[in-house]
Amino acid sequence: MNGHGEVRTAPDVATVNAGVTTSAPTAAAAALAANSSRMTRVFAALKKLGVVEKNIQTTGFNISPQYTNGDNKNPRRLTGYQVNNEVSVRGWMRWSPPGPTR
Repeated sequence: MNGHGEVRTAPDVATVNAGVTTSAPTAAAAALAANSSRMTRVFAALKKLGVVEKNIQTTGFNISPQYTNGDNKNPRRLTGYQVNNEVSVRGWMRWSPPGPTR
């Protein structure tokens, strides 16, 4: 006995990962403030698309020092900081009704 089955349907849920990375000479005053400002715009855009706050989850937040490479004559030197903020967004997708399947 052999059989074959196939089902086609449009997805109704999506998970999207997004983030913002900023760099600046100081961690708190510049890099963190710039990152927070940009993430505020990301959240506003998501809400405008209809994503509710409970479906937005922080998946990563890092503040990392940035250095020059240095060499035998010059040691590594701190040049600034990089802030990375990532979120995962889960939401119901609003698709138009699917057309006929083949």
